[in-house]
Amino acid sequence: MLKEYTKDIGTKKSISNISKFFAIIMLLLVVILILVKKFVIGNMDGFLDTIITNVAGVLITLIIFNCGYEYLTREDTANYLAGKITEAIMGNQNLIDRLTNDTKNDYLRNILKSRLPDGKGQTLYQLIEPYYDSKIEWRQHFEYIINLQENTTYELEWSAFFTVIKNYYFIHEDLTFTKTYRNNSIIADSENLLWIGFLLKESDLHKPYPDKIFVFKEILSINNADWERIKLNDGQDVKAELINELMKVQLFTDNTEDQYKYWKKLNIKQIYINDDGIFISYIIPKEIDIQRSNWYNINFTLPQVKEKNRFLAILSDPTCNPIIRFHYPCQQIIIEAIPFFDKSYERIPEKPASEGVKEIELLNWVLPTSGVVFMWNEKNDKNDNQSDANLN
Repeated sequence: MLKEYTKDIGTKKSISNISKFFAIIMLLLVVILILVKKFVIGNMDGFLDTIITNVAGVLITLIIFNCGYEYLTREDTANYLAGKITEAIMGNQNLIDRLTNDTKNDYLRNILKSRLPDGKGQTLYQLIEPYYDSKIEWRQHFEYIINLQENTTYELEWSAFFTVIKNYYFIHEDLTFTKTYRNNSIIADSENLLWIGFLLKESDLHKPYPDKIFVFKEILSINNADWERIKLNDGQDVKAELINELMKVQLFTDNTEDQYKYWKKLNIKQIYINDDGIFISYIIPKEIDIQRSNWYNINFTLPQVKEKNRFLAILSDPTCNPIIRFHYPCQQIIIEAIPFFDKSYERIPEKPASEGVKEIELLNWVLPTSGVVFMWNEKNDKNDNQSDANLN
């Protein structure tokens, strides 16, 4: 559209400039002829016929030249003007602000396609589209603390749901962050509820739920037989026991900017269990406006199948300066942290290693689907002792 517009402008401007140039040339020729006739020849007889003959001869040549020049240079002129207009717009924020959103979107899409060919530009455009359409939430001051524990204190508590409790570790998580919600359509349909989700599939962490505002989603690692037992116990009392007494899920919020937080505990409205996982809805207090930045604190305990021997800490929202800290029983397991972040992040230099703790802290924004995989293996005491004996 810009090219067609500038092409039209370029054509008109080119014709206008050339016409003015020709008019000046013709005027100069007439003046020269008059001066020559009067002061050099001195005889004005037949002067009008001479002017008409000379002007007609020159004019035909100029018209042919003008048409040929315009035909050969019209594309270059349009491209030149399009480039100049683009440079002027991109260098002036006020001009950009005057453009419609559709025009801005089209321009951004075309820029990405030009910069990243072979379909990469279109893919990148689809990734960032939710941001400028205000469909993405973001988090700051994000601290994600994970504590991997043995099951010594949970055997009696979870026996009603799990067939073999020794097949599980238990992970206690504590998260603190600020979060800002921007998707007005979801907020309008949310019924003043916030949600926490514990999902069976990792891919569902990024699955859209159009009618729900999630404050946090986490992966639930349970074997199929035990999950079926949990789904069968669908009474509200049993669900409440699972969430409040076993998983100990708690959600707090605070809307102040003070250094010391005045956490307000949110009340559960309802608990749902379906094929996707466990969903808990919380009533938003009247004094909390979720469209502005608020502090949130979440803590809970989850089972972790031992044979899976890994924990995936995924950042499902754009997050600034995340700190991810993993505590583990260093006497029983050996652990390795494998980060997967986009190339834009800067990692803070690692602190001196602490026994039983793995920590990753980043300096800037991290895109969704980034995170860390913590992988571990149980120590083999027999092999360790044999290795010590060989050394001795």
